[in-house]
Amino acid sequence: MNKKILTVIGGTLLSMVLLLGPNVAHAVDCANREGGQTQTGIRNPICANSFLELVEIILRDIVSPILAIVAVFFLMYSGFLFVTAQGNETQLTKAKGVLKWTLIGLFVLIGARVFAEIIQATVTSLGE
Repeated sequence: MNKKILTVIGGTLLSMVLLLGPNVAHAVDCANREGGQTQTGIRNPICANSFLELVEIILRDIVSPILAIVAVFFLMYSGFLFVTAQGNETQLTKAKGVLKWTLIGLFVLIGARVFAEIIQATVTSLGE
């Protein structure tokens, strides 16, 4: 890839991450929603009482939205490659490859979330 394309991709991803900032800040503000005060009167700004809850919050509220935006960006990029290929077989092969790996990434992202929910529900039901 040339420098111009990498600059556009980097700028787009940075803009998307900056647009997610208010959502992340809102997601972390759970101290007010749950009462949020411990017996000492100190608020818990992270909203996690264990390391596993912290990892879940980070994955759910930060990593998943960023990966979803990146996936949408690469879907648009593959469409751009298809349009600009204009019948050129090597460019079509590249566009098909980008589309294939983007779809695989989306399935992995969705599958991991579904798999985690299934495991969590199973462990919860076993604990009861």
